[in-house]
Amino acid sequence: MIFFLAAFLVVCLCSVRFAGIGKFNEDYLSKVNTTTINGIFVFLVLFCHSRFYVELGTEFYDSYYLSFVGRLGQLVVTTFMFFSGYGIITSISAKGFPYVKKMPKNRILTLFIHFDIAVALYMILNLVLDRHFSLKINLLSLVAWESIGNSNWYIFTILALYIVVFLSYAVCKGNKYIGTGIATVLTIILVYVLILSGKPNYFYNTIPCFVFGIYYGLIKEKIDKLIMRNDLVWSLCLVAAVAGFLITQKYSGNIVFAAGCAFFLAIIILLSMKLKLKNRFLLFMGNHVFSVYILQRIPMAVLQEMGISDYPHLFFVLSFAITIVIAIGFNKLLAALDKKLLKK
Repeated sequence: MIFFLAAFLVVCLCSVRFAGIGKFNEDYLSKVNTTTINGIFVFLVLFCHSRFYVELGTEFYDSYYLSFVGRLGQLVVTTFMFFSGYGIITSISAKGFPYVKKMPKNRILTLFIHFDIAVALYMILNLVLDRHFSLKINLLSLVAWESIGNSNWYIFTILALYIVVFLSYAVCKGNKYIGTGIATVLTIILVYVLILSGKPNYFYNTIPCFVFGIYYGLIKEKIDKLIMRNDLVWSLCLVAAVAGFLITQKYSGNIVFAAGCAFFLAIIILLSMKLKLKNRFLLFMGNHVFSVYILQRIPMAVLQEMGISDYPHLFFVLSFAITIVIAIGFNKLLAALDKKLLKK
């Protein structure tokens, strides 16, 4: 598996375009760039999830692979969270209260419907594979509180954060500063509620990344003026971010993990200021993040049932190829439904 991972990293490196000495990418957080970056991480999600379906050997290269994806862990979704928060605050800044008023339909209801359609597919899959879940679990899976074989925690968290954002900015009629303050408080409450409910820490330990994105959107211009003055300042910031990230890896705890996520995101952002990825495949993956993320466990479950998981390399290739095919079809289905039901 490590050879697939290495090949993917080579593809990413070959796509890199350097801004040049003393130059920076002014559009480093543009829609295309952030989508491409998310394309990298949704592909890494495939690596992370596939390891739960196959049994790798004891060879040194398998141990290195497992160590890498194990350390990567929740970091693979940090950019999803950060860019979501950043995108929302920039949209509120540009469009004001009208954008906030449309969030229940354009953000919350849309994601909810899309997710439940995917959950329905998992219900059908469970019937075919003769896998049984209680009525309670099936019902709670529709709101992403429980899983019936699908990935659920990220969707629950994003839905909850969208509701938090809507309530926060609706109360203050779209004032981005007051709204951000309210959103911060409500987010802390959300994390506390999830902790009290006994949910695993992966339900809430990346939530701060969403808030980081909001705050970054508010002060981006100031940050750009500070860091993009010259290569020396940029280099010092990058070294500090890398050092901070490495230090946090030596300790445990939710607060330390949140700090580690912040440093990790800082590394991604700083690299984006100087490096740009020009890759159609990664852009494609980024444009299909939801479908790839939510549907990948379907082919993985089927292939495992067929015994193909005994052959890890074949399993990964087939699960990836099938995921891409059904993701394309799923996106087309959602687009058609959105046009009819949500009238986008």
